[in-house]
Amino acid sequence: MARRRAVRWLLCSGLAAIAVIAGTVILTPYWIVPLIERYASASLARPVTFRDLALHWGDPTTLIADDIVIGNPPGFARDEEPLARVARLAVGIDLAASLRRHAVVIASVEIEQPTIRAIETEDGQENYRVPSAFHPRIGRISVLHGRAHISLAGLRTDLKLTFATERGPGEADSTRMVAEARGKFAGEPVEAQFASGLPSISQDTSEILPIEMAVRSESTQASVKGTVQGPFSPGRATGDFLIAGPNMALLAPLTGASFPITPPYKLTGKLDFASEVYRITDAKAQIGRSEAEGGLTVTTRPGRRPEITAEALSHNIDLRDLGSPVESKPGRPPPQQAQAARPERKSSASPRVLPHEPLHVAKLDWADVHLTARAQRIQGGSMPLDNLAVGIDIVDGAMTLHQLSIGIGQGRISGDIRLMPRADETLQTRADLQFERVDVSRLVRASGGSQGNGALNGAVHLAGTGRSIAEILGGADGSLISRAGV
Repeated sequence: MARRRAVRWLLCSGLAAIAVIAGTVILTPYWIVPLIERYASASLARPVTFRDLALHWGDPTTLIADDIVIGNPPGFARDEEPLARVARLAVGIDLAASLRRHAVVIASVEIEQPTIRAIETEDGQENYRVPSAFHPRIGRISVLHGRAHISLAGLRTDLKLTFATERGPGEADSTRMVAEARGKFAGEPVEAQFASGLPSISQDTSEILPIEMAVRSESTQASVKGTVQGPFSPGRATGDFLIAGPNMALLAPLTGASFPITPPYKLTGKLDFASEVYRITDAKAQIGRSEAEGGLTVTTRPGRRPEITAEALSHNIDLRDLGSPVESKPGRPPPQQAQAARPERKSSASPRVLPHEPLHVAKLDWADVHLTARAQRIQGGSMPLDNLAVGIDIVDGAMTLHQLSIGIGQGRISGDIRLMPRADETLQTRADLQFERVDVSRLVRASGGSQGNGALNGAVHLAGTGRSIAEILGGADGSLISRAGV
């Protein structure tokens, strides 16, 4: 009997010791730190380390890590700042929900003092792209005192950001992410503010989140206020936008596209983005004294230039407000050009109706464009135009003006014009135009002359090559078929 009691005591004591040791191992999981570091490093394809790890059982079970460092991928110097540092990370895991859904359900994430250093080098190396195979379900997210420094050599961009979560307006339990940025984008000083709602734990693809963004540079201000649907999938974004500034040509460094020199402008409308297609509707543009409305669609395709389809209607255009989209190269205009773009410039500054300035149609090869435009009333400038309708196609940098119809008094000029850029920066041009009752006196006055009368009727077929309109027409070959004398 005594022997049985001794064996029973030893067995219970052994089980108790095993339980104590097991509990100590589970509740103090230092042994698992190397395993988690190796798993995280393999998943993110870069070294991941942290100092301490603690596990607190409960509902939810909380995993706390301190001093997390996410390094750079191979190819970056060892003394380079790592991709990210986090002073403290607390992750609440809903174990019961995870078992039911056969996926990791994270009830909450609290991130303290994260710092991010995103870099793109001159040779195109990037440290911020990480594999995205792991998509846990995340509930409440809290970020405290976040900072980021983004340097992208290809975009000539260097931005410093601060970001955090805060209570959002409206519902008492709503949370949103807010961020502020200062620095340079495309070499231009900019400031930006951003605010967005945070997705719920369900990751419902139909979930709609509010979003706001405002950007200011030395010469431009832009803002968007709208919603994002399906943030975890290729969803949809909609919103109202505004872009305003003193000169549209100053948009070139920020966008990479070319714009004419203009007086102060303001663009508003509604933006809709889904499946790599941008749509702008209810667009209204005011450029100096000129106004227009319409819409456009931009389709982006990997490895190919964007395709833009647009329609524009103007009830009133003042030619003094509009620069030519093919008369200047991309970039910031010289001060004297910007001065010339102001509304108070004189339309009689140059009496020549045939410009000698070089044309640069080749710069338009950043996109394929299909535009239908109508101007019901045209005034100002030296060109004798009253109204205009035209279709413009720009494909591979070549511009075609088709179904051109220009009203001049009781007469009209119609036809097609094609401008094809050549390797020597000249333009090969072909024009097939018809003249119907065109007032000769108005053409003569526009060119600086004082005498002329009658009406011009007939057809003109021209082909020429040159760097300016004057040079093209000066050396053009073609024919004139007149149906009536002047």
